[in-house]
Amino acid sequence: MEMNIVKKKFIFVTDIIFYRCHIMNKIYIVLIVGVIILSGIGTVALTDNSIYNVENLKESFVISEPIIKDVDQYVTVNLEEATSSLLHVGKPVLPVVTKVFTLPFGSKISHVDVIFSEENEIMLPKEVLPGSEPVSVSVELKSEKKPVKDPTVY
Repeated sequence: MEMNIVKKKFIFVTDIIFYRCHIMNKIYIVLIVGVIILSGIGTVALTDNSIYNVENLKESFVISEPIIKDVDQYVTVNLEEATSSLLHVGKPVLPVVTKVFTLPFGSKISHVDVIFSEENEIMLPKEVLPGSEPVSVSVELKSEKKPVKDPTVY
């Protein structure tokens, strides 16, 4: 008879342990789902436009007088502020001024306006040097080709 009592107590204890484990699993699932939902609410709340500062950036800068140099039958045009040159085959090689703005992460640009204060015309004694064709780097040195002008531009 004692054996039946021990057996029943064992079954009862295992049922309680199983029941507690089953409840813990449900609690874990509810906690995980809750964390996912709450983290999603936080990201949605950050997309509210009212928390962002709207700023208008105004930048003005002066471009120096062009530096014009005589090169054989052409002239070259440079600027002190130039960051690169516009190089297209057969078209005039012109200086390019690049201005870089660093904005905070997530910034949105609605529009950009560029306004020139005044326009100055300079008469050049010769045509501006046209861009030459790209040359591959090789072991042999080839004679330099003369630049070919684009008739639609010159």
